[in-house]
Amino acid sequence: MVSLSLAWDRFVSVMTEPKKHGNKAPLWQDLLMLGVSVLASGAVMSFVLKQIDPQRDAKLAAKKRKQALQKRLGMQIEMNEYEQLLAADVVNPDCIDVTLYDIGGLDPIIDSLYNKIISPMQQPQLFLSSPLLKPSKGILLYGPPGTGKTMLAKAIAKESGANFINLRVSSLHSKWFGDSTKLVTAAFTLAWKLQPSIIFVDEVDALLGKRNSMDQDIVTSVKTEFMQLWDGMVTDSDANVIVLAATNRPYDLDEAVLRRLPLSFEVGMPSAAQRESILRVILSNEAAARGSACIEPALLENTPEETGPAAMRPLERIAEATEGFSGSDLMELCKQAACRPLHEFISSMSEGKKDAPEAPRPLTVHDLEASIATSRPSRFNAQKYYMEAGRGGEPPDGPEPHARHRAGGAASGQRRGRHTAPLADEVPGADAAPGTGKWQRDTQRGHLSGPSEHTSAWEL
Repeated sequence: MVSLSLAWDRFVSVMTEPKKHGNKAPLWQDLLMLGVSVLASGAVMSFVLKQIDPQRDAKLAAKKRKQALQKRLGMQIEMNEYEQLLAADVVNPDCIDVTLYDIGGLDPIIDSLYNKIISPMQQPQLFLSSPLLKPSKGILLYGPPGTGKTMLAKAIAKESGANFINLRVSSLHSKWFGDSTKLVTAAFTLAWKLQPSIIFVDEVDALLGKRNSMDQDIVTSVKTEFMQLWDGMVTDSDANVIVLAATNRPYDLDEAVLRRLPLSFEVGMPSAAQRESILRVILSNEAAARGSACIEPALLENTPEETGPAAMRPLERIAEATEGFSGSDLMELCKQAACRPLHEFISSMSEGKKDAPEAPRPLTVHDLEASIATSRPSRFNAQKYYMEAGRGGEPPDGPEPHARHRAGGAASGQRRGRHTAPLADEVPGADAAPGTGKWQRDTQRGHLSGPSEHTSAWEL
């Protein structure tokens, strides 16, 4: 500002007293000096303002994310500052390494998703022309943890060729008043620019849970803005944008959110046949990555070791012995089994044996059986700790906690309270195959039933 003031004073003195400068430098030189002074002052002020801008680092990072996004997606799009902040959450479908063939035990759900979601996104011209053929704008995947909900969402984006926006709750929070709702708006406008696109919200109950009078104003505003843009007055019904949500607490979702999720799929605990399918997919992927020599042929081909009507396939025997294991638990089981041949190989090399093998031996069914003895479903350890901490002793004999669908359930009605529903292992049919059983929840929550792909209801 001081430089601009001096330049202005210089300009006024030159214009008002030209005769005094007649013997000195010409007028044009004074004007040139004045222009240079103004430009230099403006450049200095611009530099200083950029350095003291509190959002300078965020803007630079957003600019880099925009360039990386355009390079990753192979398209040039214009984005505002809020859309640039969400650019890091956009995933190109070509960069997703999960396909529907990598998911085992969920064939009925996959078939339904392919017909109702993937096909309309791949060929929108066949579906958008009719109000009855338009695909649903919301899909809900619900079920216990570790059953493959997030993996299924990534496979849907991969197969449909849609841009995948992994919307995180932290991405919508800002310390500046009003920015959170603008970020919600940016999520939908960015999805519209990138269509076909999928907005994926994992653990959706944390973002769109039930509204109550105890919520802060900003929390209510974010939920309201999200639902209005999702399906409201100004929503483009022809936009090829879908909201895909996943949760293990569907009873905590707001009723207005459930209305916007007309398609719901229960991804429950796998049955014995489904566990066998999951194991077969895991071993097939391992053989494709390391070569078929790393797995015993009988185990890879899943052929019985014995003959006769009572002979069981190797993976069938493992599936029968892993009751209560989720898909992620089976993956951890296979990881532990795969480490056994490698540990034996490292041990033989360290001991310096002359007859030490040149490479680790193949993985066998006996490695899987040995790993079962030291493996537990992930929820069992947590509930065992809960019981020991609450009771000061070992858990009582009876059904293992991993057979229960209600996480954190206690072992007796006195511990749970007199208004609490029985646990899943106390309810007939609670451990049925995915899509056929019922989730038993606290009766204090009431009964919730909504449009679902399967016949199961949520008795909460």
